[in-house]
Amino acid sequence: MDKGNTGSKWATSLKMLGLLLGLALIILGVYNFLAFDIKDPINVVIPVYYILFGLLIIGCEINFKFIVLKFYFLREFLGRGMFYFFVGTLCLRQESVFQYIMAAVLMAVGVMYWILFCACRNKVEAPAQAV
Repeated sequence: MDKGNTGSKWATSLKMLGLLLGLALIILGVYNFLAFDIKDPINVVIPVYYILFGLLIIGCEINFKFIVLKFYFLREFLGRGMFYFFVGTLCLRQESVFQYIMAAVLMAVGVMYWILFCACRNKVEAPAQAV
């Protein structure tokens, strides 16, 4: 197996998983928005964030030009990982099993993006340090 191809396989797998997570976030946001409790205003705001962040995740994973230009931190694996981790922590606010699973998967994908960032960065910086 070619070791140089491993990073691209990880990136492709994370991209597919990211698309699914973005879609799941949008569905979760719509569901929570329709079932919100008016007593707590945060129950209106959080579903809107789910929908917006789901769209943002899908946009960055398919390299939508507007998203990539305006949200520069999503170009790099480190920024994407931090964003996924943040959205995962946002899902921890709710008290349903599905949202805990979503939070765990989002945070795991964030950590995988961090690992991919570190693995790819070392390969790029090694020749520069040798000079």
